[in-house]
Amino acid sequence: MGLPKITKPSDLRDDLYNTLDRVAKGREKHIVPTKTGEVVILSKAEYDSLIDDLELLKEFEAPL
Repeated sequence: MGLPKITKPSDLRDDLYNTLDRVAKGREKHIVPTKTGEVVILSKAEYDSLIDDLELLKEFEAPL
């Protein structure tokens, strides 16, 4: 999977089920700009992997 696609909310709304299906299968990830910021849509497997990496990095933090 490459870089996330930037997807307008209206485009996401028009094809929500298929987009979420492709994301869940790990084929895509999306950045959706909103009026107040941006939202990232990624699969749970990718999210879990990022959290695992974060926890591992926390173990190597230098004590203050």
